[in-house]
Amino acid sequence: MTITSLAFLLFCAASVLLFALFPPKYRWISLLLSSVAFYFISVSNKLILVWIVITSLSTWFAGRQLDKVGKQADAALKQEGLERADKQIIRKKAKSRKKKILVLALVLNVGILVVFKFFNYFTGAFQMLVGLVAGSEKADLITLVMPLGISYYTFATIGYMLDVYWKRYESEPNFARFFLFAIFYPHILQGPISRYNLLGQELKKPELHITWDNFVCGMESICLGCFKKLVIADRVSIFVGNTLTANNHHGMIYVVALIFDAIQIYTDFSGYMDIVTGISRIFDIKLEQNFNHPFLAKSVPEFWRRWHMSLGGWFKDYVYYPISMSKGVKKINKRVKDWKNVHLKNLMIVILPVMVTWLLTGLWHGTGKGYVAWGLYYGTLITLSVTFSDDIHKLQQKLHINTECFSFRVFQTLKIFCIFIGGRFLGSTIGMPQRIRIIKNILVAFVDFNIFSHGMSRGDFVIVLVGVLLLIAIAAIETKENIFDWFNRQNLVFRAIVLYAILFAVFLLGIYGTGYDTSNFMYQQF
Repeated sequence: MTITSLAFLLFCAASVLLFALFPPKYRWISLLLSSVAFYFISVSNKLILVWIVITSLSTWFAGRQLDKVGKQADAALKQEGLERADKQIIRKKAKSRKKKILVLALVLNVGILVVFKFFNYFTGAFQMLVGLVAGSEKADLITLVMPLGISYYTFATIGYMLDVYWKRYESEPNFARFFLFAIFYPHILQGPISRYNLLGQELKKPELHITWDNFVCGMESICLGCFKKLVIADRVSIFVGNTLTANNHHGMIYVVALIFDAIQIYTDFSGYMDIVTGISRIFDIKLEQNFNHPFLAKSVPEFWRRWHMSLGGWFKDYVYYPISMSKGVKKINKRVKDWKNVHLKNLMIVILPVMVTWLLTGLWHGTGKGYVAWGLYYGTLITLSVTFSDDIHKLQQKLHINTECFSFRVFQTLKIFCIFIGGRFLGSTIGMPQRIRIIKNILVAFVDFNIFSHGMSRGDFVIVLVGVLLLIAIAAIETKENIFDWFNRQNLVFRAIVLYAILFAVFLLGIYGTGYDTSNFMYQQF
């Protein structure tokens, strides 16, 4: 059940009605019931629900045990007559017990994620090996169906467990409330990867209310998300699907396809976030921001602080920082501290945590070589950006480049967009021969003006262009304030015209138009 389908629309209407029927104090229970029902309806194999229950229950239990051990140690330390050595022993035993609990829970939950992520990849490789040895093309092997949203809810629950271990906040005593945090249906498919101290506390509000302002802003966000997904993303996906895997096109067609591929994943993913943010807003729940106009970034590190912000923040807090503060990295930092070559010193300090973080980020997205290359690509760019940032700034000053003018901002946007296209090209599922063919045709056989024969007409190109210009206008407004706050201050006639125009585009030019089929969101596969 995709969130742009009629079935999902009816489900949301039913869940809002159920939400309204419950007293404000107990509306979180209606959200729990709706979320369990959504997960149960959305999966073909109902046994898959077991995995999210195992993850949630084991994480919740581990969190409670971590708190229990910590409180027991605190109570023991308050006893009178303890010497310093006695206190150290108590702290050491408590730390050892907490570490064992944490490791066991991590092994279980990360193990489940790794098995489902990599099982089919390795069985596929084994199948090829059997085919080569036995001379047959196929071997009957077991395949696993990926549980719905496993990457997102596993990362969210692991983050919760680590935060409790580090005493950032206390564990949740009520399993039902914790389970709602894990399975909350607007974010189960594609995130954001929520933090318990944010989404968990939103879901624990003393009362949840239905208000007119929340309903209006929520519906506006849903309309914008549907426009991005159904009018832009699904339209350009036709061109991308018809060209990138074909081997007989000129370079110009491939360039347009690569540009459209970048537009597709941005409008697809950010459109999803707008929809689920709007749904959550109707329930009086505020989801974390996951996109902040990433193509307005000035550098690659800033881009990843604006794109899929919850994933980037998760890896920064739970992978990058722990590696940076580890004993091994501290030893490296100590050894290179007195090096005279500043660039080499900075490189040695950042290279290990950055490259490991981005390699794991690539593996989170997928198991193929392309995802590994994608992770190494961004890891290298960010390492170089951090290492030479001061030199780049000095060079700009020396050349008297005005970095605050409009033309330079356009240049930065085009630079980031091209870098993003490069990453998408590396991480795509097309094979290496096709990548080489695309590069070759771009370099030696570029010109081909017959771009309207690949599934998109002139009218489709105009629609995409107008849609992109609309998103640029929204980005310009949001450099100063939230788009919905700005929009709702405008004249009623203007607002009505814009909303009717967007609804017209969604219903007549989007997925419901002639020749367009429903499609899943791109990030659901992760």
